[in-house]
Amino acid sequence: MNDKVKGKINQTKGAVKTKIGNLTDNNKLKSEGLADTIVGKTQEISGNIKQSVKDTKRNLKK
Repeated sequence: MNDKVKGKINQTKGAVKTKIGNLTDNNKLKSEGLADTIVGKTQEISGNIKQSVKDTKRNLKK
């Protein structure tokens, strides 16, 4: 599984935790959700950068 997919999964997991934390007034769960969302966004950005590097390398070989 690549970083972009892992990132999307973590973002979704984070959003769910945050919503449940808001509904139950659970600050710990809200914080965990925000942290998961940030990790997910970071993973997605990392995946995008890796893909861009691969694309650039491939284009330079042409």
